[in-house]
Amino acid sequence: SISVEESQPVVSIPDTITRQDLTQTIFIVNVKYRRYEWKVHRRFDSFIDLHRQLRLDYGKGAIHRLPEFPFSRQHHKRNVNINDSLEDTRREQLETYLRDLLQHTDILARETLCKFFELSAVSFLPDGSRKGKEGWLLKRCGGRAYVQAKDLLPALGILRRWRRRWVVLRDDYLAYCKNPFSAELREVMLFDGQFQVSGGWSETGYTHGIAISNAYRTLVLQADNQADMDEWVMAIRQRYYSSQWHVPQRFESFAPARKDCPLTLYADGAGYFAAIADALESAKYEIFITDWWLSPELYLRRPPSAFDEDHSRLDKILARKAAAGVQIYIGLYKEIAMTVTTFSARAKKVLQKLNNNITVIRHPDHEPVGGVFLWSHHEKIVCVDQSVAFLGGLDMCFERYDTHEHRLVDNGDDPMWRGKDYANTRFAAISDMKDPFEDGLDRNKIPRQPWHDIACRVTGEAARDVGCHFIQRWNHEKREKARERHKGKHSLLHPKLNFKAKKASAPSTQRVIDQTPAAGLTTTSRAASAIKPSATGSSTTRHLGSVVNRVKKSVRNWIARGRPPIEKSEPVQAAEEELFTMQHPISKNEVRIPNPSAGNYNVQVLRSCAGWSMGLPLEASIYSAYLHLIEHAEHFIYI
Repeated sequence: SISVEESQPVVSIPDTITRQDLTQTIFIVNVKYRRYEWKVHRRFDSFIDLHRQLRLDYGKGAIHRLPEFPFSRQHHKRNVNINDSLEDTRREQLETYLRDLLQHTDILARETLCKFFELSAVSFLPDGSRKGKEGWLLKRCGGRAYVQAKDLLPALGILRRWRRRWVVLRDDYLAYCKNPFSAELREVMLFDGQFQVSGGWSETGYTHGIAISNAYRTLVLQADNQADMDEWVMAIRQRYYSSQWHVPQRFESFAPARKDCPLTLYADGAGYFAAIADALESAKYEIFITDWWLSPELYLRRPPSAFDEDHSRLDKILARKAAAGVQIYIGLYKEIAMTVTTFSARAKKVLQKLNNNITVIRHPDHEPVGGVFLWSHHEKIVCVDQSVAFLGGLDMCFERYDTHEHRLVDNGDDPMWRGKDYANTRFAAISDMKDPFEDGLDRNKIPRQPWHDIACRVTGEAARDVGCHFIQRWNHEKREKARERHKGKHSLLHPKLNFKAKKASAPSTQRVIDQTPAAGLTTTSRAASAIKPSATGSSTTRHLGSVVNRVKKSVRNWIARGRPPIEKSEPVQAAEEELFTMQHPISKNEVRIPNPSAGNYNVQVLRSCAGWSMGLPLEASIYSAYLHLIEHAEHFIYI
């Protein structure tokens, strides 16, 4: 049931509107509950239906006290317009009636009132989203492949099954539940660049039909009447066009460019894994993880002897957070055993045994018919509460942890790499994980293989975009693999807005990709004005030429000596610094940030995905960004 223990709802009817055909007066009901405020539009006959249903409940003993309806039977005329004087009187009387109703907490648990006030168990999800329109609609079964009504025989509509569903509109998505008392979302349709909504016979094949589509699927709904259909279509369009998702994004990415995002860059796994451990410890609601290979027994903080195992080992941390109520969702690549071994089946079994709040899906399947053989999920993501995210080239698995020293030997009494984490795939790949802490190599004869890679940590809006990507992938895999199996175990996820941007720690690089002029964004560095060329460019060009000549001279001298200089003279050092500063104005692709400890950059999340991986049309925004940067390079290309 829906409780109002925290506060009582406050209602008012400040105004009315008249339909264009002048046949009905619509009462605007304002509702305020907790921190939420919303409006519902109701005709006079909606109040009559509400009272009639509540009288039936009162007769059954489900309601102990019911206020008198303010109008006698002769006033119960439906769907009629009224004059101004009667309108004000009726509005005040109906407002008093609703306030009397809402003084009784048990009435708010009635489906009739939920429908009237558009109230449900998911109305006040702690996701930071504004409450949107809600209500009953009929949902057409299927709808994954949509064909316009003009291409269908009308008789085919009879063959469709329809089911009543409670539909919920939020800031970034549309969803539905089985009923207003269920908190389980049966479908989540995220807003994206291909989102569309239309209504009516010409678009849906049904008089009061509503067709809603995005890049993933099409949903066909049906309202009770024309007024409800128009209201739903208008509400969805207003919410979509007030969002950021209807604007085409740079590089054709799913995510917009974000300004002033805290970001930290990491080289090698030591600092990166320690930062992940800190973030996991801070989780309050949910944790998202994807990996090509994941080892549950991985030590995130090292040396292992210096930390409590419960706060350093991945599986121990996840078990504690799950026991505290944090929901943990893990997506693993389901490998083809004959080509590569990442022990995903073992990882799933180990992790799901820890706690029921940990859910793991392996994807994709490799059946002879319809299986996926040519591609793999290669992303490595950790996202905590959709407010801080880690992504890059480092799986949370054995072999990946390393320091800047890249030690080859670790044969002391207190090893940094325990068991099979001491590995060298050039000699032999890990083939058995029955005992992960039993050595797989002779440490006295075979050196460990170093592992060098980079990754980053982002917070704020960019982290939420990473979470949105995970949600799209998870929901696709849930629909594809777990629709019938494990019902109730695999939940559909939805975006959240309640992130709090946190300061990033000092990044380990001084260069960051900036926004192109087309995106309408500029660097957040305070040095922007200092490095921007003058209007004429003449003095800047002359000075820059002098700098370049000095650098060229130093390079020629370096080559002539046949070896790099041990020390750089002050003029050469100054010349190189000036070159980097002067040749990268705001309008170019890269900016040198003189104070990297600030850690706030302009960031855009890019990805590579397709139908097999996420059920979406091909997106190659990473590839597009590569090409853009290569084509506009002026000095160096590092690959």
